Amino acid sequence: MVRSFALCASAVVLAAGTANAGFGTRFISTSWNSNTVQFLGQGMGGPIGSFTFDGILPNGIATNGSLIWVGTFTPSNTVYAYNKQGVLQFSWSDQTSFNLQGMEYVNGMIAIANNNEVRYHNAFTGAFIGSIPSSGSTTEALAYDSVNDILFNLGDTIDARDAGTGALLYSIPNPAAFNSFGGTGMTYIGGNRLIISSVEGQWYEVDSTTGTVLSSGVNGADTWGLKALPTPGTAALAVMAGALGVIRRRR
Repeated sequence: MVRSFALCASAVVLAAGTANAGFGTRFISTSWNSNTVQFLGQGMGGPIGSFTFDGILPNGIATNGSLIWVGTFTPSNTVYAYNKQGVLQFSWSDQTSFNLQGMEYVNGMIAIANNNEVRYHNAFTGAFIGSIPSSGSTTEALAYDSVNDILFNLGDTIDARDAGTGALLYSIPNPAAFNSFGGTGMTYIGGNRLIISSVEGQWYEVDSTTGTVLSSGVNGADTWGLKALPTPGTAALAVMAGALGVIRRRR
């Protein structure tokens, strides 16, 4: 599989809203109930804003810190890209229905969980690049650790897989296993931490190496996809870390 390593240094600043003590990031998610993209506050606080989704039943979300990609459940082969103000920038489709169940932005590509594989598409054109094995049809969400090049698959367990080959590295327990669908959103927030969310509005912060639950809460947001939007300082650090990772892989 040919890998693309386009990096984006854009930082994201959201309008001020309800801020809870906790994570130094804000979050985006999608909602089937309102057919919107939702903005969540610090500490996974309840929705502080939203914009209307152009498709039907948003099911998966990804961001590079500048654009926000949202995939559809129906039809299941269309992806829409928005700016931070919710203005549609472009969309693309794949003639092969990819049964989208989860998304992530990975170095210029959109990773899409599709049955027993993760498909990589060019984030801007939709061109199919290649695929790797996934954790199967129960994979509801994806999250990418750019420093260690790990693509986490949310299923019956949380499986850490090599983002380039799909090889299983290790598995940790899924704290949302008893929520609907075993959880429907997941994002990596750095420092070996993942957040898993559910359609019931429950969320769990876990150690991405052990699965230990570090914190949890309820925010009332039905999340069909979840991603962190970094603050300006953490965005810059993430870009630097990603660039160093690319250099290491190219050697």
